[in-house]
Amino acid sequence: MTGRTARLALVLALVPLSASAAQLPDTLPSQALDTLPRQVPAGPGDLAAKVAGVCRVQIAAAYRYLGGQRFILQEAADAEQHFYARADSGGKILQLYWFQVESKLPGQGAGYNYGRDSAITINDIPFAVSLREARGGADPPPGSDGAAMMDFVKTAGLAFPAMGRPLRMVHTAKPGARQELMVIYLESKAMAKADPTFDGVFKRGKRALRFVACH
Repeated sequence: MTGRTARLALVLALVPLSASAAQLPDTLPSQALDTLPRQVPAGPGDLAAKVAGVCRVQIAAAYRYLGGQRFILQEAADAEQHFYARADSGGKILQLYWFQVESKLPGQGAGYNYGRDSAITINDIPFAVSLREARGGADPPPGSDGAAMMDFVKTAGLAFPAMGRPLRMVHTAKPGARQELMVIYLESKAMAKADPTFDGVFKRGKRALRFVACH
């Protein structure tokens, strides 16, 4: 066992799994990635994601900040992820926010365009919003941002129960821009059962967030 592995095992052994547990160090990376220094200031209740018209995001205090990681995504984009979660006493996720500030690398394809999604204004800021298909029991493809998210959250001591359909909210300066703020709201099927429609998931997904515009 390497020194790094031993330290990681000690951290996980000492961290309780309840939603009210002490915050994990936000420098803890996913073991599957070569991480880069993070550029987005973040902590309990606050994410300073300066992307186009968004300067920061405020998150309800009920959500525990798990930490963040930054890496090169599939040799095409610079991606930085941050995570906030509510979990039950056994460490199973009830609700999870996955924030991702992503920028296309020079020469790597076209910019971001979500013309097929619903255009919705949240806190006077435009977003492209969609309710994605659930993956069932399948894990995200290796090397994807979803796989990086899942690895990090599991390393933070939380477990994924059966999950409902994820809600995606994306803000860019304009269609074709090369930087985006993507927010994905995930919830357990037990939470989604109350109202699994787009309106129901969107209402729950935006409830704990406040987007602060740049002035």
